[in-house]
Amino acid sequence: MNVLVTKRAAACGLLLCGLCVAFLSTSARAAHEGASRTSDTITISGIVIDENADPLPGVNVRIKQTGRGTATTSDGTFSITIGERQSRTLVFSFVGYETVERTFDESRTDVVVEMEVDQQELSEVVVTGYGIEKTRTELVGSVTEISGEELEPLRPEASFQTLLSGKIAGLKVNNPSGGEAGKPISVKIRGQGSLPTPQLRRSTSSQPLYIIDGVPLYDIQSEQFNQAAGREELLNPLASINADDIESISVLKDASAAAIYGANAANGVILIETKDGATDGFDVEARVSSGMSNSINEVMLLNSEQYVRLYQETLINDGATPEEAAQEVGSDSVYTNWDEVLKRRAMFTNATLSFSGGTETLSARVSLNYNDQETISRGNSFQKYGFRSRIDYQLGDLARVNLSNGVTGIEKVSLGSFSNVPLPPNISPYDADGGFNDATIFQDRPNPLAVIVQNDNDHNSLSTTNSLQVTVEPINNLNLRALGGIDYYQNRNFIYRSKKNATGNDSGGGLTIVNRRNRKWITNLTGDYSFRLGEAHAFSTLGGVEAQEKNTKVLRGSGSNFLNDNLRVLQAAGDREDRDAASSDDNVTTLSTFGEISYNYNGKFNTSLNARRDASSIFGGDVRNANFASLGVSYVLSEERFFRDLSFLDFLKIKSSFGSTGNSRIGSYAARGLYSVSSQNAYAGQIGLVPSTPQNTRLTWEKNYKFNAGIDATLFGRLDVLVEYYRNEIVDAISSIAVPHESGFTIGDVNAADMRNTGIEVTLGYSIFQDGDFTWDVDANAATNRNVVTELKLEDADISTVSGIGYRVGEDVRTIYGVKYAGVDPENGEALFELPDGTVTDDYSVASRIENRQRIGDGNPNVFGGFSSTVSYRNLSLRLVGEYSFGSDILVSNLYATDGRQISFNNQSVNQLDRWQEPGDQTDVPRLSENAPPYSVTDRYVYNLDYVKLANMTLRYSLPQSLAERVGVERAGAFINASNIGYIYFGDAPDGRNGAAEYRYRFPEARTITAGIDVTI
Repeated sequence: MNVLVTKRAAACGLLLCGLCVAFLSTSARAAHEGASRTSDTITISGIVIDENADPLPGVNVRIKQTGRGTATTSDGTFSITIGERQSRTLVFSFVGYETVERTFDESRTDVVVEMEVDQQELSEVVVTGYGIEKTRTELVGSVTEISGEELEPLRPEASFQTLLSGKIAGLKVNNPSGGEAGKPISVKIRGQGSLPTPQLRRSTSSQPLYIIDGVPLYDIQSEQFNQAAGREELLNPLASINADDIESISVLKDASAAAIYGANAANGVILIETKDGATDGFDVEARVSSGMSNSINEVMLLNSEQYVRLYQETLINDGATPEEAAQEVGSDSVYTNWDEVLKRRAMFTNATLSFSGGTETLSARVSLNYNDQETISRGNSFQKYGFRSRIDYQLGDLARVNLSNGVTGIEKVSLGSFSNVPLPPNISPYDADGGFNDATIFQDRPNPLAVIVQNDNDHNSLSTTNSLQVTVEPINNLNLRALGGIDYYQNRNFIYRSKKNATGNDSGGGLTIVNRRNRKWITNLTGDYSFRLGEAHAFSTLGGVEAQEKNTKVLRGSGSNFLNDNLRVLQAAGDREDRDAASSDDNVTTLSTFGEISYNYNGKFNTSLNARRDASSIFGGDVRNANFASLGVSYVLSEERFFRDLSFLDFLKIKSSFGSTGNSRIGSYAARGLYSVSSQNAYAGQIGLVPSTPQNTRLTWEKNYKFNAGIDATLFGRLDVLVEYYRNEIVDAISSIAVPHESGFTIGDVNAADMRNTGIEVTLGYSIFQDGDFTWDVDANAATNRNVVTELKLEDADISTVSGIGYRVGEDVRTIYGVKYAGVDPENGEALFELPDGTVTDDYSVASRIENRQRIGDGNPNVFGGFSSTVSYRNLSLRLVGEYSFGSDILVSNLYATDGRQISFNNQSVNQLDRWQEPGDQTDVPRLSENAPPYSVTDRYVYNLDYVKLANMTLRYSLPQSLAERVGVERAGAFINASNIGYIYFGDAPDGRNGAAEYRYRFPEARTITAGIDVTI
């Protein structure tokens, strides 16, 4: 096991948590020591009734702070004996009712305990499809809901997606850019829902469907194949959502929950509900926090002395004399730590201000937010300005109007990409005159400090999401709704490559401007009606129609050969031949009908059936329409007489569902034959049309057939357990494949494969203490996922020579295929490779043939999840959040370990110090040579990615209510937050050498410490 330096930070965090917990626990125990204990045995008996004086059977009756208890009988009566030295307090708990505590000093036989319906629990319903709310008892599908408070908006993250990491079983968040704010983030629910894309080809989006207040949000992943965009760098549109504006997030995982959304619900659905206004007065809330970040897990590179020594050795190995090598390499008297030069201690500031108030008739909430986040790499910054409002108006008893609006502007600078290039340490970034060094090495690659000063790479984006919903109730229990919404996103990417450095010196300076605009509107009409037949049979129905249209326009202009480097406009480019432009206009329309019917028998048995039919312009001919449906059932066993007699059991439900969902997010015209229009296609002086994409009229929807089964229970009044098994069959997965060049094309889109995801998810929540001033709650979740390709509809399965991604029947689509590394020949230092038949060769060209590529790793973890602990004592609380993943591998770049091939212009990893030097050396690093073969996809560069991460810790103090009122505020508090505290990696990197932790991200992650205050008046 390799425990990194960051383990020290993790250990410190855990130690601090342990000390705080120990202190709070000791204080709480001391406060309650002996308060309700005695040495006499007493017996308490009586009856438990509800608000109508009816007996309540199955109520749990427990002795506080012990595991002992009983349950009321069918007529609501109970009897329990309290032994010596036990608490004299009895706790009465029942699902749907408020918990009651009663303390007794002596034996009693006439106790009457009245329990009231827990209005808060009734209000804590789960939002499912199209705004329908269901209680835990009624819920059939796999739905996980977390509140805005559980989302932890205090954490300094640019996107709320990052805050979901580790909180929901089966949901995995990955930030491919590491620590760079504003870049797209990958979220997967229950595994890889679509084919990955070898060789930068196309497949459907693997992201869940995001819906905020009824409006589906822009999926940037389905747009990344737009050729007109040129060098555009994509931002994350979801970064526009302020986490502090979120009331709740519901994650729909199975078909019963998600199939009502049909066409694009194959990867799950994430429903976001924003906060509404208060109905009992007027509140003003303000929060401001500030902090700083520093990088963690940086790659350890050679210093000047080490670099010069290895560079000289490389040249000598290739035939140079020591004198020639020394002259070529230069001196080691200069040492530039490029990490220190290009990175910084970054500052973070976040501020929110909200106004909320109203009555039961009219309520409103308006919020403003500002986020200014430097990143640890110089030349990178992220700023966000946001506004959101929500108005709810009740028009008498007939109608209700809900208006939601959000507007966000983002400014981002992205000039630090060259900070990850490992430049030689024995050269200075500056020349003798103090200007930027433009020596020979900087003629072919830029001086990164010059890039930061001389270049531009700016993003300016504006996004707005709006919805208006009118609900009419013409008769009791019948609700008719009309919703209209729009999601609008535009981004301007301005990229200038100065002719003063290597990014633009060959082109005389280069300018690219890309304007992207996405507009999506949606409208739907729905109706739901609920009714009962007798006392035992309850029905609810939902039906609706929906229309959507999405339009994406991209306009790109570019120019080169600028006479003046400071005049950065396209008209200042050179001749007309130096200017270029391209544009695209993509449209997708969808028309849908859907319905659902649910049935509940006597509060115990629930079933739900839903169906949806979608028609999409993406596909053509007879495959334009697709049907999706699901059936789910659940049975609340704890309502049966036998289970009521189990004193430890508060709630027990089993459930199962099966159904289908779809995925069509592959761009606008994937099935159509397309033409490109360009001056490059000119003929006889006229612009020509050239076929660019082949037509495939048989290209059809991806379908995902989902099965789910689960058990949901509450034990001992404080332990919640949810266990689910799922099996998802993906049929007709779409991917781009190579086609014969004789066809006139290079690639085409086809339904390429079928695959399966199976797994188990476990979610636990336990209240360790719920005792007056002291509370301690812990949560944990774990998930497994097994992916396998079940059918490959291609003659030849392509494997990427860059990423190692490929498809083979019986294997995971995240399997890494490549060349097996057999170490180094101890006699001559040559790299060795193992062929599938077990023979060993030093000829990489033979080992790298497609037929010789083997399974060398798996990017899919065996188990992953998260955990949290929240301890509160009076006005002080401490929350700890962690994540973990075991069983996956990562293929890292060979940029830092080229075995001498690139040492003349790239610094190398300290791992290269272990190179072969003389016959007999036992090592896995070959003899250094500038002629070393350029191999990358071998298991030499595959690292184990098992880790535990201490993701966040928040310590908060709330002002006592009496003191808050004295200073004229309703509430006030202060907090300290630490994010990305540290990792423990369980890899195989030796001490002092790089491993998965350092190689994992090209842009290092950042640890951020913030402090802030919040006030409500």
